[in-house]
Amino acid sequence: MDWMDGIHFSEYVRQDQAEADRNLLGQTFWDFYMYQLHVLKKLHADPHPGNFLVSADNDLLVIDFGCIKEIPADFYKPYFELADQKNLRNPALFEEKLYELEILTAEDSAEEKAYFKQLFYDLLELFTRPFNAAYFDFSDEAFLVRLQL
Repeated sequence: MDWMDGIHFSEYVRQDQAEADRNLLGQTFWDFYMYQLHVLKKLHADPHPGNFLVSADNDLLVIDFGCIKEIPADFYKPYFELADQKNLRNPALFEEKLYELEILTAEDSAEEKAYFKQLFYDLLELFTRPFNAAYFDFSDEAFLVRLQL
């Protein structure tokens, strides 16, 4: 274990930070989670502001690795296939992947299937937008409004 000096993320965001520093920290968060997901196939699963510090040099410091989850290959592959917009917008493939992920089951009623297909389509369409753009602006007002619905 190492001692790390920094301020909690919640305190950092209340301070007046330069836009370049905020953007770099945002990119660092993104890179941190993408590396976990796509390289380690593990996830720091307790991402509240108290588990992140920012150093005096604006480095992201991550603490409390007590809740780490492995991402099994039988979940990772079909889920991230749905992150591709062309697959997400293919109704037959979309439904096939929902069964593969066990989001839908043969025991579900027609109403349940329709409900969960629409729910997961809406969620995945929104949450996978950053994966499908060369540049994604997380401060886009329309995107933020959709996240709050």
